[in-house]
Amino acid sequence: MALIGEIRERSWLLIVLIGLAMAGFIFMDMFSGKQSILSGRQMTIGEVAGQDITQPQFEKAYSAVYTNSTGDVNQQRAQMWNFLVEDELVRKEAREAGLTVPTEELEDLQWGTSLSPIIESRFRDPQTRQVNRENLNSFRDAERDGRLNDRTQVDPSRRAFWLFQKREINKQRLQDKLAALVSKSMYTPDWMAEELAKGQNTRVDLAYVKVPYEQIDDANLQLSDADFSDFISREGYRYKRTDEGRNLAYVAFDVAPTQADSAQYRADLTQLRNLWGQTPDDSVFVAQQRGDYPTAYLSDENLPEAVRGQPVGTLVGPYLDGSRYTIAKVIDRKAIPDSVRSRHILLPGSTQVELNRSIALADSLENLIETGVNTFDELARQFSTGPTSTKGGDLGYVAPGAMVPAFNDLIFYQAEEGELNRTLTQFGLHLVEVTGRKFINNGEGTRVATISKAIEPSTATQKARYEEASRFAQTNRTVEQLRAAAEADPQLTYVDGNIVGKSDFVVGNLGSSTASRDMVKYSFETEAGTVSPNVYAFKAPNAFYDGSYVIVANTGVVPAGIPSVATAKAQLRDEVLKYKKAATVAESGSDLNAIASRFNVQADTARAVNFGSAFVPGLGNEPRVLAKAFSLDQQQTSEPIVGSTGIFVIKPLVRTEPGDVTASVDNVRRSQDAQISNSVRNTFGVALREGAEVEDNRSRFY
Repeated sequence: MALIGEIRERSWLLIVLIGLAMAGFIFMDMFSGKQSILSGRQMTIGEVAGQDITQPQFEKAYSAVYTNSTGDVNQQRAQMWNFLVEDELVRKEAREAGLTVPTEELEDLQWGTSLSPIIESRFRDPQTRQVNRENLNSFRDAERDGRLNDRTQVDPSRRAFWLFQKREINKQRLQDKLAALVSKSMYTPDWMAEELAKGQNTRVDLAYVKVPYEQIDDANLQLSDADFSDFISREGYRYKRTDEGRNLAYVAFDVAPTQADSAQYRADLTQLRNLWGQTPDDSVFVAQQRGDYPTAYLSDENLPEAVRGQPVGTLVGPYLDGSRYTIAKVIDRKAIPDSVRSRHILLPGSTQVELNRSIALADSLENLIETGVNTFDELARQFSTGPTSTKGGDLGYVAPGAMVPAFNDLIFYQAEEGELNRTLTQFGLHLVEVTGRKFINNGEGTRVATISKAIEPSTATQKARYEEASRFAQTNRTVEQLRAAAEADPQLTYVDGNIVGKSDFVVGNLGSSTASRDMVKYSFETEAGTVSPNVYAFKAPNAFYDGSYVIVANTGVVPAGIPSVATAKAQLRDEVLKYKKAATVAESGSDLNAIASRFNVQADTARAVNFGSAFVPGLGNEPRVLAKAFSLDQQQTSEPIVGSTGIFVIKPLVRTEPGDVTASVDNVRRSQDAQISNSVRNTFGVALREGAEVEDNRSRFY
């Protein structure tokens, strides 16, 4: 009883404990929910106009398009991101505008008579350049009988590809409709059409002098902060950034084969030559070594010097052929005709089914010709799909190289006159007969088989170069030390001014690669002024060995907006130099001949220059020069103009104004309207992105 009484006296404590327990349960539930929300947010790869794009969504779309692809992963991810962003923005705009792609229209775009450009591109036969309807119809049939939507009936990757492709087609069609709406609202007013017509019909004779940039030595020019500041105030808008970046500098240790590597390749080829001399079948041996056993015969001037004049059967080499060691064997030599006359029956061969049918038909045609039932001429007129069918397939006399390689090699080097042969080209299956040969110069051709090996750095050479780069990175731990050490070594170059964004995957001239992407990620994870202790390996182009080892430094943060002098010096140096060189030209005064004499170039004249000209003989494609030419008075000399290929000083000599341009105004307006329409169509997606709120978090995942 005493215990019960004590509990009653302290009942308030029990109520508090129960309340705390309930609050704990509620808090745990709320915290669990919040963790779930945070977890979902952490999986968000980006946000477009308030709509999340999650990593699972991104990966699903990526795998649908790029499964088994051998392309650049970084480039593919960037393309997929751009598509998903544009897709979301296009669908949003289309909803607001009340635009849709009805089922019937989507069907027609996929396999009807108005195929989407996406279908035309992906299902185009590389041989015929036409849509492969057989392949396309296999998808159509699978969808119409339900197999494309049945995971058990169709390969999942094939199903995912087609479903995503429908999304691409839908997006492209909606985007075209939106672009059409915008372009319809734009037009060329009368005053503008008249001015354009006048400009296109005005002619100017122009005296000019062009000083190529390389004509003025960079070493003689000193750039100040004021030079950079002036350039940024004038041209800085071209380099405006929408997001924060990093400025990277790097030093590359190129990997090249050593004399020992070269000697080893020579020894290997010497041993291979000895084995070749013992083989009974040249073609088999060359094929086993992945060499070249051609059918063509080459004239002496097209043969390597080591092979010229060698007797048939002679083995030659190893000899250096650029960066390769080569061994060769003279297989045959004979007189080569200067021209050959032939005729052919061209049969379809764009698909395997067509080719099989054409082979069977060629068997029949060949039999009819050989037994004398029909003539070649008759059958060519009846069955050939080529343009010469009306002439019995006659191709006339042609010189070497006039035909595609397979056909050329057949008629010049392989086929005997009067016999029937076959060859397959991108045009189809050819049944061929050589009907004549002309030997005028009696020139000889030599048939040469070759086996070549590229001289590449050995594993030991690569390892030694990597260790050298590693020591360099460990020794030079600041940007200043890295620059000084690189400049002190004539074999190294310090490359600065490589500004990158957080999702970029290309650094300077190093190209796109996993190593470039890792360098970018490093720069956003470290403080400015640091040098990476890691050495980044880059593969040699079109090879499997390491071509260079790179040390990278994060030299500073590049804020969003127009760059400052401090952050953009290295990036803008080449462009600022152009204006500095223009100032040097200005010191020579306004006499064109005096300028030409000082810089050892020629003054020249361009006649009847048109304001609408995209290219002017002598000047090239120089829009700034063209614009200045039509803004100056006659006999007025321009200041130096910074062009694409050099510095120009011009003087309009004679301007011929047009008369009444009323008759051409309508044509000019139509042309201008068409240009505006094309411009809208080509830039609509970019314009949507520039005006949208896009949050890009890809760098967290890749």
